[in-house]
Amino acid sequence: MVMIYSCKGNSFEVAYSKDSQNPKRDVPYAIIISTVMIFVLYNSVEVVAIGVLLIK
Repeated sequence: MVMIYSCKGNSFEVAYSKDSQNPKRDVPYAIIISTVMIFVLYNSVEVVAIGVLLIK
């Protein structure tokens, strides 16, 4: 599931790379950072969901 969101989100970095000063440096950083952010966000939501289910 994380890979689906990260692939969908990475299309924006590639689309905006033409406006970048140094696309060879900036695009890989943007892809890595967005993938890590989505991974952390997705895992946080899962932890909260599991915590809520365990309370009941």
